[in-house]
Amino acid sequence: MTDGAQPDGSASGSTAAQLAPGDRLGPYEIESVLGTGGQGPVFRGRDTRDGRAVAIKTSREPIGDGFARAAHAMAALHHPHICQIYEAGPTYLAMELVEGETLAARIERGAFAIGPVLQYGAQMAGALAEAHSKGITHGNLTPGKIMITKAGVKILGFGLGDAVTGPPANLAEPRGGPSSDARTDIYALGRVLYEMATGRRAAEQPMLDGLPEKFGHVVERCLAKEPGSRWQSAADVKAELEWAGRSASLPALASRQPQRALWAWGLAAIVISTLVLETRFRQPPAAPPEMRLEMITPATSDPVSLAVSPDGLQVVFSAAYAGGSRLWLRPLGSGVAQPLAGTDNGRFPFWSRDSRSMGFFADGQLKRIDVESGAVQTLARAEGGRGGAWNRDGTIVFQPSPEPSVLFRIPASGGAAVPLPQKGRFPQFLPGGQRFLFYSLATPGQQGIYVGQLDHPETRRVIDSDGAGVYTSTGHLLFLRKGTLFAQPFDAPSLTLSGAPAAVAEQVVVDGSLGAGPLSASQAGPIVYRAGTVDAPRSSGDPVTGAAGPPITVILNWRPK
Repeated sequence: MTDGAQPDGSASGSTAAQLAPGDRLGPYEIESVLGTGGQGPVFRGRDTRDGRAVAIKTSREPIGDGFARAAHAMAALHHPHICQIYEAGPTYLAMELVEGETLAARIERGAFAIGPVLQYGAQMAGALAEAHSKGITHGNLTPGKIMITKAGVKILGFGLGDAVTGPPANLAEPRGGPSSDARTDIYALGRVLYEMATGRRAAEQPMLDGLPEKFGHVVERCLAKEPGSRWQSAADVKAELEWAGRSASLPALASRQPQRALWAWGLAAIVISTLVLETRFRQPPAAPPEMRLEMITPATSDPVSLAVSPDGLQVVFSAAYAGGSRLWLRPLGSGVAQPLAGTDNGRFPFWSRDSRSMGFFADGQLKRIDVESGAVQTLARAEGGRGGAWNRDGTIVFQPSPEPSVLFRIPASGGAAVPLPQKGRFPQFLPGGQRFLFYSLATPGQQGIYVGQLDHPETRRVIDSDGAGVYTSTGHLLFLRKGTLFAQPFDAPSLTLSGAPAAVAEQVVVDGSLGAGPLSASQAGPIVYRAGTVDAPRSSGDPVTGAAGPPITVILNWRPK
């Protein structure tokens, strides 16, 4: 035990600088030194009660009651983009261990492409909105207090000084208060956005020339000299950034900055955003060329669980997380995937028609998650759920268990689950929201893709297939046979196929026991699938190790050959 340590292994504040691996501060065991703060060392540690890794900021002086009360208030902040405060001890503060690179260090290497600027900016604005709703302001938001991690950004130092990996910290006084309100944080966010987009430090009144019009408007209003002229809530800033992300002006900035510190997927992401947005908004006279890009994901033991959002901008998939699995979200305009809190063991995700929520199956239940807020709601029991679909009227059709294979309907807002006359799995609504495709593992010669209808018992077999089918925005039915993905023209109103099947991709993962393949298509055009075999070796390690599962292929502007 280090000299000056207490009999139970914990150390006093005056000897914090002498702490060594194995010593303890309260319930936290010291593992290594992370850095030096203004009031004492910053350690990496472990909570001996649950094994959780933590960062421990120490102080040479006892922490005052005011600071402890502030830390307790900030411990109530639970947001995926805010560093979590765990506990304030007599001479230390335990918090979430955030590993990554500071935004300040990243900006030193040059400007970001517009896609990550908007993605990270919306994450920061969402984090500020959550803190402001609890009456907490940051008061000193700078790139040095923002970390870039594998799951997106993390804001550190809400009212508690600098980040554990940043410059020397002041642990003495909490920030916030009468002189610091939400509009102060909004001004600071505007400066951060400007520095990300330009690679330059923001002057008191930075020049906004050269920024895309809509993005520039967001930044300009953040930086208004008079607080009353700024955006009045961080939630408004988040909404504006997301709106700018869907605007046709984005390719302008993206095309000016593709050479600035973009790694391989970053460059591909710009192309994806450009083509999707051109398809949806610009409507060029000549059809853009088909493109196929691979999305590398963390390791997975469930390659068939994936879905692209109806607006064509995001993909959700199942992958390894912290010794288990979780649903991950990957915007097509970004190189960063984020694990979604509350989706542990999640499988077979499916989107709401507005691309704002998802349904999924986990722990014997059908659940839904609001993508923006992260709120999770349990809808029904589903011991072995096999897929679901969500129509524009807010009705979900799902299959709760393999046997019996009866389909059910339930309001997306919650309520009683009502059985349908159809038996099958992995439904998908057709245009109009009343008819739906589903897959039936019937007797040989009868298995395949069927069409059913809400409030009507009749079903019709459409085609033989090795797994569930998908209807595309081009009016084609995608289906699988012996690992090959085929497309065939399908008239949804008459439920009839025409022409001949055309091969789209080969060696697509198919799980015959499920009657499913990793296949999804959006209303906006993009199609996604995984290639490989369901029995191929796949690492099940933590995504931090870099182990990858079968890549997800994204097809843009697909047209039948």
